[in-house]
Amino acid sequence: MTGRICRNRKVPSSVTLGEGGGLIMRLRFVVLVAAALLIVTGCSESDPSTDADAGADGPPTTTASEEVTSDPPEPSRKDREDDLELRGDWEELGPDGFLELRLGMSQAEALATRRIAIGETVGRCTGFYLAMYGDAQPGPHGYFTTGRGLSVIRAQGQMHTANGVKHGTRHSKVLDSFADLVGSESFMTARASDRAEYYFVFNEGVVSDFGLASAGDPCLVRALRR
Repeated sequence: MTGRICRNRKVPSSVTLGEGGGLIMRLRFVVLVAAALLIVTGCSESDPSTDADAGADGPPTTTASEEVTSDPPEPSRKDREDDLELRGDWEELGPDGFLELRLGMSQAEALATRRIAIGETVGRCTGFYLAMYGDAQPGPHGYFTTGRGLSVIRAQGQMHTANGVKHGTRHSKVLDSFADLVGSESFMTARASDRAEYYFVFNEGVVSDFGLASAGDPCLVRALRR
C-alpha cells in the first residue's frame, strides 16, 4: 500500500444543507470528525519506498560461508635451507657450485650471499672461507681467479658429490662412481658439468681432499698445495 500525502490537506469548515440550523450543526460536526480521522489514519501510514531506501544505505552484510583467502607466502631462503637440511642433502657439492655460490661469480656477488669471507690474494688467486665451516680444513676453502670469478670450492665437513663421494670414500668407490676419471692413484679429476670438474686427492687409498673447480683453472694448483 502506498502512503498518502498529508501536506496542504484542508478540513472543510462548513456544509450547507438547507435552512435547518440544528441539522447544519450536526452535519458540520460529523464532517469535522470524519475529516480528522482521515488525517490521522492517512499520516500514520509509512511509505514502503522510504523503508527500502533506508535498508539500501546500510553497511554491506557478510554471510558465514564467505571467506577471505590469499595466496600462501613464498618460502624464504632460510626456509628453503631448513628444508634442505631436514632432507639431509644441503651439503651436496656441484655440479656448478654450492648452495647459492656458483662458479664464475664475482667477489661482490659471492659476498652478497653472506656465505664467505675473503682471504689473502697471491698472484691471480684470492682465497675465501666458507663462514659455516670455520676451520674445518686448513687453508682457504676456495679461490677466485682474476678474470674468471669464483673458480675453486674445496669440500668441507660432510660435503659430498651427487653420487655420495666424500672425505674418506675408498678409491675403488670413486672409480665405480665416475666413468670418465682421469689421473693417477693419488690424484684424479672427473667431469661435473660442461664447465666444471671434480678433483680428488687420495691418501692411503681413500679421499683425503676433493672439491669442485672450473675446468683447467690455474688456482686449482694452489688449492692442491694445502
